[in-house]
This record gives sequence, C-alpha cells and structure tokens, in this order.
Amino acid sequence: MIIVDTDNLSIVQRGNGQEYERLARRLDAVADEVTVSIISFEEQMRGWLAFIARARSAGQQIIA
Repeated sequence: MIIVDTDNLSIVQRGNGQEYERLARRLDAVADEVTVSIISFEEQMRGWLAFIARARSAGQQIIA
C-alpha cells in the first residue's frame, strides 16, 4: 500500500510538470494500492479556509 502525502497529492492535483509525470507513472504501476490519509484532507481544508478568510471582497471569495 502506498499512502500519498499532502505534498504529492498537491502535485497530482495540479496535473502538470516533470514531477507530476514521474509521480503519475509510479502511481499507475500500483494503482490498486494507492490511498490518501485523512491528514492530507485536513491540511488541504485548512489551506483552503485560510485562503477564503484572507479574501476581502465578494469577487475574491468567488475565486477562493
């Protein structure tokens, strides 16, 4: 089993670049054994909520 951490999850979500290509090949080879922890979800949620909290206008909130 491979547990993808938050940094690698972010690379996969962006979906471009050499890091992504290399990581995608490795994950494709073990596709049935890849998982993401709840900690990664929590870290990403904190980041998204912090980004929204910094928004100072309705337009910025929509982008966030």
